[in-house]
Amino acid sequence: MRNVVGTTRLTPDGPAVVERYLEDALAFEQVAGDVLRSSGYELLEPSAEYPTARGRRELARFRTLSRSWNLTAAAYQRSPLWRRSHPVLS
Repeated sequence: MRNVVGTTRLTPDGPAVVERYLEDALAFEQVAGDVLRSSGYELLEPSAEYPTARGRRELARFRTLSRSWNLTAAAYQRSPLWRRSHPVLS
């Protein structure tokens, strides 16, 4: 069974408890801990520098994947395959 952690955050409607799996929460904090801290969320490792080295690698990986998908989509949209499946409306 996975460990669950709960954090409390003050929202306009009152306090809200957010439950997350510990491993998922730590992985997310490694990437976005600085944004979470500035938004008022409690962090599991409040003294850590964010994003961590692993978080920076994940951000670089995501940027690379996102760029490759965007370039692939742009190339497909210029191809005859795109024009065949998306005829010009008149």
